[in-house]
Amino acid sequence: MPGINLELQQDPTITDPMCTCITGYFEDAGLGTCVACHPNCDVCSDSSKKCAACADGIFRYLDQYCEDFCPPPYVGDPLNLICVYQTEDPPYNLGCP
Repeated sequence: MPGINLELQQDPTITDPMCTCITGYFEDAGLGTCVACHPNCDVCSDSSKKCAACADGIFRYLDQYCEDFCPPPYVGDPLNLICVYQTEDPPYNLGCP
C-alpha cells in the first residue's frame, strides 16, 4: 500500500510478528501508518521533524531538530554539525590601521 512502509520483525519470544516502520519513517498511531521523516532527518520519532539522527551535512539543533542553518543566537559547529548557543558577540574588525 502506498504510504505504508512496514518491516516485519521476528522475535522468537513472541508468537505474533511485530511490524515497525523502516528507517526514515515513524509510526503515526492515530493513522495506523508510517509517515516519512522530514528530509533533514535520517531517523525520526513522534513527528516528522523530531529527529533522532540528522542527514549528512545537517546541523542538530536543541538535541531533536535538524536544520540546514542554525537560527540566531545559535551558530553552527561545522566539525560536530551541532548548533551551539553563542553567549558573546563575535569579535569585530573595526578596520583600524
